[in-house]
Amino acid sequence: MALAEEIIKGWGNPQITQLGMVAGNKGESMQWYAKLLNLNPWFRSNTKEQEIYFLGEKIELELELYIAFSGRFQVEIIEVFSAEKGIYADAYRQGNMLHHLGYYVSNIEQKKAQLKNAGIDIVQEGYIATKGGAVTHFAYLDTLKDCGIILELIETKLMDRVTVVQRAPLMRMGVITGDVKKVKV
Repeated sequence: MALAEEIIKGWGNPQITQLGMVAGNKGESMQWYAKLLNLNPWFRSNTKEQEIYFLGEKIELELELYIAFSGRFQVEIIEVFSAEKGIYADAYRQGNMLHHLGYYVSNIEQKKAQLKNAGIDIVQEGYIATKGGAVTHFAYLDTLKDCGIILELIETKLMDRVTVVQRAPLMRMGVITGDVKKVKV
């Protein structure tokens, strides 16, 4: 069976829900996308803690996440302040660039196991917990050589129980709970 068929068995029928970019200057990037694609408002993650592993090794990263929506589609800008190791290192050195396509899943551990069985490795993974109690687990897949872009699995849970897909109404609620802050562009 061809590699693509093996991947599809483990992958299911995902829908792209996120476009992730690394920005050298998030302010300029947000203004550009706000004007070009009518993306407003923007939300910044109020990160309380994070734990990130690159190729199985725990790493420290300084970054901020900014999110806006075009309908149900999420645009994420990652502003990286330091990245000696990890999946953002090359992008950090290059400045603004398209980085990944993201997919929301309801059981990230199960999906990672399915993809591993199909021969897809995890390059970087971890979680980000916000001040309001939301926890997002993520896994960047080793797909750059085969697909031309990195693919990301994303699973967000509220109060460690309810799995949600991040959408604009949820972000507006997140402003109230302290998970995100609304950013004016």
